[in-house]
Amino acid sequence: MDEIDDAIIKILKIDSRRPFVDIANKLGVSEGTIRGRVKKMLKNGSLHFTIDYNKKLKAIVMVMTNAGVSTTKIANLIKNLGIKSVFEVSGQYDIVCFIESDEVGKINDTVERIRKINDITDTNTLIVLKND
Repeated sequence: MDEIDDAIIKILKIDSRRPFVDIANKLGVSEGTIRGRVKKMLKNGSLHFTIDYNKKLKAIVMVMTNAGVSTTKIANLIKNLGIKSVFEVSGQYDIVCFIESDEVGKINDTVERIRKINDITDTNTLIVLKND
């Protein structure tokens, strides 16, 4: 691999459907050069194209705790529910969690489990409508 191959990969990472002629014009080489290099990289395994389709629903759960309680303790209890993205934050809420599921009902069940933790006084759940 050389600088041109690296540049091709960099462009394709941003837009894997970018026409070879556009890549060629950007790099100052022929379209055939791009086509041949991509074919070679695919054949030798240094380049792969995949489809990433994620139909999971995403929710943001903001959590308020009793004053004086350890937010680290509460955050750890939330993590123990299987939630990986848990953050202690400043502002009106003390903790923010990110939840993913393939069903709204499962998100609701998770929020209900969070609400049952002692010293949590309020939650606010936001369903992500669009993720750019």
